[in-house]
Amino acid sequence: MESEAIRDAGITDFGIVWGTRGEEIKAAVGDGSAFGIRVTYIHQQDAPGPGPRVKVSEPFLKDDTFVMFWGNNLIKDASPRW
Repeated sequence: MESEAIRDAGITDFGIVWGTRGEEIKAAVGDGSAFGIRVTYIHQQDAPGPGPRVKVSEPFLKDDTFVMFWGNNLIKDASPRW
């Protein structure tokens, strides 16, 4: 899984941007401790796509560098809903 490779590279703070499947994602990931990571959930109400997701994440990201990947790449049979 990509998230394990990222964690093993030393990245342990994950910001998960969610729109319509937040409760499902939170139930699967929780606070991240089971995976050795810390998770911050970031709600995005509209404007799908990578640009708005980064914009809504700015308070979490601050001036740090970041890695972005699509959650549907981690979940079998998931596809974007936009």
